[in-house]
Amino acid sequence: MKNIMIMAFAGLILIGCANPIEHLETTDGRPSIVLQGAPSNAGVYIDGKYIGRASDYTSKAIIIENGTHTVTVTENGNDLLSQKIFVSGSGTKTLTVPTGK
Repeated sequence: MKNIMIMAFAGLILIGCANPIEHLETTDGRPSIVLQGAPSNAGVYIDGKYIGRASDYTSKAIIIENGTHTVTVTENGNDLLSQKIFVSGSGTKTLTVPTGK
């Protein structure tokens, strides 16, 4: 009888350890920016900090904090875009990098 109780208790513990069915979604409520027209090898800076090449952000937005920021895109030491922007909420702001003519 004692063995049956131990086995039943062990079975309940194992059932309790099974993966629970739970769905968790997180959303990022911060604003973002999207760059259009930037050469893939251009450097992207937010508030003077290098965050990567433009090609790193061709298929994803850049998540930033609410507030005023300076976005700079450079290529070969030349600023292609340097723009001060204000963002808030969870919206996306699109910045178009001018093409050289």
